[in-house]
Amino acid sequence: MTIRHIGPAGIPLEADAPLAQVKVMDAPVLAEIAEVWLLHEPGTVALPRTTRVLRLAGNLAGA
Repeated sequence: MTIRHIGPAGIPLEADAPLAQVKVMDAPVLAEIAEVWLLHEPGTVALPRTTRVLRLAGNLAGA
């Protein structure tokens, strides 16, 4: 099943942190593109999580 198929089927797509483990999210432009896509793509759910206090504050501010 691909991203084209899950939307019409009513299945939400979860964006998960392991996608960013390759340090891609350290590039500001790529992080911004990813954030905009997640916020505007219907049926996509971003689940931020962290073990770092500073990032937790940012996650809560965006909630």
